[in-house]
Amino acid sequence: MRNARIFLGLGAALLLATAAIHASGHSMVEPWLDGQRGAVLSLLWFTLSIDWVLVALVWAWGAARPDPRLALPAGILAFVPAVAAIQILVAAGPGFFGIWLLAGSAALALAGAFVLHKGMAPA
Repeated sequence: MRNARIFLGLGAALLLATAAIHASGHSMVEPWLDGQRGAVLSLLWFTLSIDWVLVALVWAWGAARPDPRLALPAGILAFVPAVAAIQILVAAGPGFFGIWLLAGSAALALAGAFVLHKGMAPA
C-alpha cells in the first residue's frame, strides 16, 4: 500500500513538473505559424498541459487516499502521457528530454496502480 502511494505520488509530481515546463513554452510556438493558425497552435500547446495537470491530480488523489476503485482509472490515465511520449518519440526522436519525463510519469503511475490493485485484492 505504501509503495502504491509513493509510485502514484512521484508519477503525479513528475507529470505536474512536465506540464509546468510545457506550459511555460506555449508563447514561443505562436510565431511558428502565421495569424490564426499560430494562435490555435498556442492554444493546443497549452491544452496539453491542462490535460497532464488533470491526470496528475487523479494520481495525486490516489496517492493521498489509496482506494482500490482508483487503481483502474489511474492505470488507464497513464496512457495519456504514454501516448504523448510515443508521438513525440516518432516526431522528434529519442533525444528530446520531454519524452522521458512523460514516459517516466506514466511508468510510475502504472506501477502505482498495479501495486494499489494488488495490495487491495483479497489474499
